[in-house]
Amino acid sequence: MRSNDLRTSLVCVGLMCSTVAQAATVSGSVREDASGLGTGGTTALADVEVRIWSDGGDGQPNGTDDTLLTTLTTAADGSFSTDVAEGTAIWVTIDSRDAVPALDAGGQALQTWAEQVRGPAGSWCADGTGGTRVLSAAGACYGGRLAGTSDNATALGTSEHLIGLTVAPGGRTDLDVTLAFAVITHTGTGFGATGRFVQGGVQQALRNAANLATKPTLAFV
Repeated sequence: MRSNDLRTSLVCVGLMCSTVAQAATVSGSVREDASGLGTGGTTALADVEVRIWSDGGDGQPNGTDDTLLTTLTTAADGSFSTDVAEGTAIWVTIDSRDAVPALDAGGQALQTWAEQVRGPAGSWCADGTGGTRVLSAAGACYGGRLAGTSDNATALGTSEHLIGLTVAPGGRTDLDVTLAFAVITHTGTGFGATGRFVQGGVQQALRNAANLATKPTLAFV
């Protein structure tokens, strides 16, 4: 059965019947770009939490009327996948604090913090003027939602790395997000989380470099 181009199934319990939207796959990956330029991920990032939120109807990722549907963890190849009912407006968020690079001897994962450099269509990205733009196609996404703001993915309203979409028949399988440890996206200073400086800043980029196994050339984007 079809209703507004969405696939539905007729479910009956006794004499009571109703239509239920069929599910479609939502999947993607989280990867690291060693160059920091957002040209595409080259290294898988495993064990990164990905949260799927149902939008409450206002079309804004503020957490006011939104509901957490599920929490996933990226596999060894950086991939994640789940099924969501067709027609559902959702937000997909990436917890950047879970990303762990290859560490130098004595390097500490909790001192590193990657910043977003690329995202798929629907990504909310800093626009370079203090605001946010939404990508119409996959491309560079420096700094996540707002440059100079650190990610706190435990709540939708404070998640910096997010993608908005409505699940269509066939789903979406291109939700590929790229993070980088060797990137500077703003000139702000200060602390952004326990053991870390503000995400995407010069201080955190230098701390990243000190902990990475391969010392990078930092990119200021």
